[in-house]
Amino acid sequence: MLDHNKNLMYFNTFLNLSRAIYMSLEKNWDKVAQVCGLSSAQQHCLWIVFLKDEISLSKLAQITLWNKSTTSALVTRLEKRGLLEKSREKDSHEIFIRLTKQGKDLILKSVFTNECEDFISIFEELKEEEIISLLKVFQEAYNIVVDQTNVEFEKFIKDYSENVIDKF
Repeated sequence: MLDHNKNLMYFNTFLNLSRAIYMSLEKNWDKVAQVCGLSSAQQHCLWIVFLKDEISLSKLAQITLWNKSTTSALVTRLEKRGLLEKSREKDSHEIFIRLTKQGKDLILKSVFTNECEDFISIFEELKEEEIISLLKVFQEAYNIVVDQTNVEFEKFIKDYSENVIDKF
């Protein structure tokens, strides 16, 4: 067990590095999304719906780590732009979301821009074993800092790679 001062030092280093990584990724993600006239949040939302084909609003909120009202407002804006459509099953309160053709075309366009190619090239200098090792460390960090289990998010992360490969 670490003493308090070392624990404080390691925690603050971890916190600052995590923030710096997040801020840098978010800045670059914004550049990728802006090419298609989207925010990174809008692109993230469209991307998840693209990978899932159809998803409930509540599951989308769990996967994106946003609250349901934020997710609902974002989906409504994307629906007004003609990129998503919402529906309800008979006798259900649950809202389901799917991409329109325009939404699918836009998300596919966003993946093949120069900005996206630059963004996803961050692992080019690493060997596959190094990437896998890095992702395991991120998974361990997630497991340590998460307060409660988010089944939908964890299932999404587990299935994510297979779904990405299958879509292209």
